[in-house]
Amino acid sequence: MTRFPSVQLRRVLRVINGGTPSSDAENWDGDVPWATPIDLAPVNGRALTETVRTITGTGLRTGSSAVRAGSLIVSTRAPIGYVAQVDRLTAFNQGCRGLVPVRPVDIRYFRYQLVAAGPTMQSRGQGSTFIELSTEAFASMPIHLPILASQSTIADYLDRETAQIDAMVDRKKHMVSLLNEALTSAALALVSPETFQGTVLPFRRIAEKLSRDCVSDGVVTAFRDGHVMLRSRRREDGFTESDTQAGYQGVIAGDVVFHGLDGFAGAIGVAEDAGICSPVYHVCRIRDGFDATYVGLVLRSMALAGHLQLQAGNVRERAVDFRNWDTLARMVLPVPPLNTQRMLASARTGRRVGTEALTAALDRQIAILRERRHALITAAVTGELGIPEVAA
Repeated sequence: MTRFPSVQLRRVLRVINGGTPSSDAENWDGDVPWATPIDLAPVNGRALTETVRTITGTGLRTGSSAVRAGSLIVSTRAPIGYVAQVDRLTAFNQGCRGLVPVRPVDIRYFRYQLVAAGPTMQSRGQGSTFIELSTEAFASMPIHLPILASQSTIADYLDRETAQIDAMVDRKKHMVSLLNEALTSAALALVSPETFQGTVLPFRRIAEKLSRDCVSDGVVTAFRDGHVMLRSRRREDGFTESDTQAGYQGVIAGDVVFHGLDGFAGAIGVAEDAGICSPVYHVCRIRDGFDATYVGLVLRSMALAGHLQLQAGNVRERAVDFRNWDTLARMVLPVPPLNTQRMLASARTGRRVGTEALTAALDRQIAILRERRHALITAAVTGELGIPEVAA
């Protein structure tokens, strides 16, 4: 049960609609930050210090709106609910709305309160083409209004507590980053300069390009450290048979799958399940005497290290078009003896599995911390959490 009275948001904060200036050059690349939901997403609940794009004073006058320092900007379309506080005059587009205090307040308290009110804002959104929180629905939303001294006390408390939680989240995210960097380093080690001093063979000697019949409804959609990720794509998911299988080819476990356009960037893997993929992929059976897991890992490592781009010779804007099978078939791979291939593949797979387990554990801890942060904010801004020196 909240200890604080409720009022409509308009009684405390004035809602200002945003806009986008015309594309005239005189409107853009000026000194005024121009926020969109994309800018708010990574700083949700915190301060917005920079934006991807800026506008000029002319652009602000003719096509946008701005709020002064100490105000809030909230995303009210695609998606609803990101909140940020600005430290200087900041403009924003029509996917956002600005909130300017109309009475003395501690804006930090209302920033926290709106973070907690994200689900409420989303439930008030309406629309058919896209869901949007209208000015009236936003302005009439009930918010808590403790006395000013209590607002500051709660905001000070949340500043301290959320900073500690955010620091823990950042440390765990850093650990995830280090784990992924270590895995990438191990991948690059498979194709060090010394590797190519041994036996090397063109890919056509190692693999045979196939055109399998479709045997499953799973669709290749992503790659994870040299392994193909599949998802179901069935009629009940909204896809017709012609949409799903026209021009598609089958994949079975053990096939090496190479994306003709994105393979240069690492879209290469070994299928662990049966599925289907579009014609842009090369589906390859690895010949006897070679280990499919090793081949898939080495191909992906070569892509990450830039070896495929260098060998292809048709680099355009750092991208290589491998849709032509002959371009891929002539790529030269390091090929140690089969037992060495299997040993390297096994070690690499073991490292991947271990890394994924650690990463999953860290991701769960991060999710718990974020849930704790949100629950703490909600309890504090509603008065459910007893904070010393907070008056009812």
